[in-house]
Amino acid sequence: MVRLKSTYRRRRGALLPAACEAAERAVILRQDNGVDPGEALVLGRHLRRCSRCRRISRLFDGLLAAIRNEPIPEPDDAFWDRMRRQIMARIRAEAPPPTAGPT
Repeated sequence: MVRLKSTYRRRRGALLPAACEAAERAVILRQDNGVDPGEALVLGRHLRRCSRCRRISRLFDGLLAAIRNEPIPEPDDAFWDRMRRQIMARIRAEAPPPTAGPT
């Protein structure tokens, strides 16, 4: 749960209201429905009052929209060859040592 408070915290040398810090987290969580309706209401009120957070919200929303519209490239054969070698190396590294059979 993200709490929007009115205390201040120091970030990168500047004083930033804790409500703004919480709003930034809520803007990100909102994209994956990670903000409950009450928090969304508080966030909406904060965004109406705070031009800084409103700008960050718009930038983040635009960035995500651009990313979501980009096609996901299909990995090439070299990727799968590397992946296969790495998996096999881990299997060999984690495999129990061979036990001596009956003599």
